[in-house]
Amino acid sequence: MSGDVPGGGTTSAAGPSRPPVAVVGAGPVGLTAALVLARAGVAVTLLEAREELATESRASTFHPATLDLLDELGVAAALRRRGRTVDRIQWRDLDGGVHAELDYALLAGHTGHPYRLHVEQARLTPCCSPS
Repeated sequence: MSGDVPGGGTTSAAGPSRPPVAVVGAGPVGLTAALVLARAGVAVTLLEAREELATESRASTFHPATLDLLDELGVAAALRRRGRTVDRIQWRDLDGGVHAELDYALLAGHTGHPYRLHVEQARLTPCCSPS
């Protein structure tokens, strides 16, 4: 699979566009990088050895800073609909006692997403795909 990412590279009266970029791999990171570059006006060619997007996951949690970036790209809301928000995490012992707890509400005002999002990483690729 290969293709040009819509919105990439332009020429203006001020001068030529930025040099084109090839992104190798259409996994979550490659597609996100291609989307960031295209939105910045860089012509992007996305290269992937597979015919289809990968469906297996290598991660299952998106953290607040990542969600902020994905929100800037316009894909965080779609991803959130596919997952589960987690507003706190706990560290427990084998008997079930809580040793510590982190309430993500403490991050309010520092991030637009004061929570973790539990969703399979492969669910991000359709949100970022140029097709």
